[in-house]
Amino acid sequence: MTQTPNIKYLQVSCSFSDLAMSQLITPPETPQEHHNAPAPSKASPLSRFFFLETVFAILLSALLIVGGLMGASTMVKEGNPDINFAIATIQTN
Repeated sequence: MTQTPNIKYLQVSCSFSDLAMSQLITPPETPQEHHNAPAPSKASPLSRFFFLETVFAILLSALLIVGGLMGASTMVKEGNPDINFAIATIQTN
């Protein structure tokens, strides 16, 4: 009966001097870190949609930025606008 080795990871690298070279690499023995992150199922549907559909979120952000820049560039701006302050005078006898 032959025993097969316990292979966990196989890393394949290629360079110009060596056409193909394979090595067996075992993962480091580190303890698992525990995070207090909330469960993804508790996220709102809107935030879950934007995290899963990143292309749509990026295009929507770009559209809002371009639209804002176009709107700001076409706004009417006056150098010295006429400002009228309302003045109330009160006289007592």
